[in-house]
Amino acid sequence: MKSQNLRERLKTINHKDGDSDDGLSSSRKNLEKLYHEGFHVCNDYYGKRREDGEECIFCTEIIYGRR
Repeated sequence: MKSQNLRERLKTINHKDGDSDDGLSSSRKNLEKLYHEGFHVCNDYYGKRREDGEECIFCTEIIYGRR
C-alpha cells in the first residue's frame, strides 16, 4: 500500500514538472522531435541538417543526458 502511494506521488510530481512518462521534459521532447526530423540540436551544429540520418553523440547527450 505504501509503495503504491509513493508511486502515485512520484508520478504526480513528475507531471507537474513537465516530465512525461518517458522522463523527458517538454523542452527535451521538442529537441528530440527536431533531431528526428534530421537537424542537429547540439551547440556546435545547431540547426544544420544531419547527413543521411547520421547519429550525433553531442545531440543525443543533450536530449538524453543528465536529467
